[in-house]
Amino acid sequence: MKFLEAIERKINDTSRGNILIHTLNVVKAACLIIELLMKVRSQFPFMSRRVEEIKQKIVSIAAEFMDQVNTEEEMRFLLLSPDLDQRDALNVILDYNIVELLEKPFAHSVVMQIWGSPYNNSSALTSVSTIHTLFWNYNHCQFD
Repeated sequence: MKFLEAIERKINDTSRGNILIHTLNVVKAACLIIELLMKVRSQFPFMSRRVEEIKQKIVSIAAEFMDQVNTEEEMRFLLLSPDLDQRDALNVILDYNIVELLEKPFAHSVVMQIWGSPYNNSSALTSVSTIHTLFWNYNHCQFD
């Protein structure tokens, strides 16, 4: 319970330690906090209502930020920049069904471009190479 209260205080806090203020990708940070909240809910099901309330606050903050985005390139950065696990905000939005963030005009445009694209290169030329994929993306290479 103290953990969720600390997150809620941090959301309302405008101090220097607030990660939603100091990160370049506010949407990704919000998605990661929501992912963390969902893990808390899976461990403590009795906190489901409180977690949902905090999730809605985070979604509303991210949605307000996305309303201020002026260009499609900026929205593309917010939705498609990968983290260290090579996941982007769209993956987390899909995993936790946060469709409110995709209702923004530029976000919708980015998603429709991905949907209509014949290739999935994920911004990397090596990801479309069959030899590279066979060599590096199989389990035998991930233990090094």
